[in-house]
Amino acid sequence: MFTFHKSTSSLRRGRTFAQRIPKGGFPWGFSYLLLFLSVLPSCSTILEDRTSCPCILTIFSDAKKKDVTENGLTINVYRRNGEAVTRKKVRNIDLDSRWSYSVAVPRENLLNSSLSGVREEKITEDNTCIKIDYGKECDSLFMHLSDVDCHGEWARDTVLLRKQWCTLRIILEEGEPNVNYRFIVHGNWDGTLLSSLDPTYGLFSCTARTLQWNIFEARIPRQGDNSLNVDLEVEDLNGNCTTVLKGYPIGLDIDDIGYDWSKSDLDDIEVTLTYGSAEFLLSTLPYYNGQDYGDVEF
Repeated sequence: MFTFHKSTSSLRRGRTFAQRIPKGGFPWGFSYLLLFLSVLPSCSTILEDRTSCPCILTIFSDAKKKDVTENGLTINVYRRNGEAVTRKKVRNIDLDSRWSYSVAVPRENLLNSSLSGVREEKITEDNTCIKIDYGKECDSLFMHLSDVDCHGEWARDTVLLRKQWCTLRIILEEGEPNVNYRFIVHGNWDGTLLSSLDPTYGLFSCTARTLQWNIFEARIPRQGDNSLNVDLEVEDLNGNCTTVLKGYPIGLDIDDIGYDWSKSDLDDIEVTLTYGSAEFLLSTLPYYNGQDYGDVEF
């Protein structure tokens, strides 16, 4: 006689998937495994060719407040051929803390040209250079230029502003307080190329500001040669104006004493001019920190 026994293991094998779910749901580890399996097919995108995707360029500003004027900070990004990629204007109020700006750019070597101290209308329509109006002195222009490798997915650069003008201070000795003196500065360089910081060729002329009856100042742009020259006009009490010095080549003297127009931060120049019967003494030296460039007579 045979006795039939029910197999409990067969019943367990016969349960449906829903019947196998433990009370309270799956344990956490199993849930994470299901999530991983569900997204695994999409991870194949890691192997895709992403060279056609743009690079994300992040530009940080460590600009000091003294170097940023009320005109704020302007970020310009260019291709190596000078073609503009993007421009961003930052208010100086936004520079109180560490500031950054991110933008999608082509995957290539790009130029970050950032500036402060000039109004937007001074930048040419093609966004390539800054021009100085004839008859006016140079703006208090600070600029940054760097070559940024943007071939990867991410790139970064930090703005470090550099002084792009020279203040020419003229001190007149042995003059007459009741006489009006006027110094006029002329040159052949009238602006700055944004993609290289090189000076742009064009006529420049400005009348130096009178600080006191015998102290004068004029901001002049970076020079590409030694063609800078100065006129001195004298106006008497009757309003009669006489040019006592015409086209003096002060650029040659500045060049002879070793002034460097290619420095990242341009030095200022102080000129002491002794007004005499037949001799002027020109003494040039940096307006602040720098080497003494010596004396030149003319």
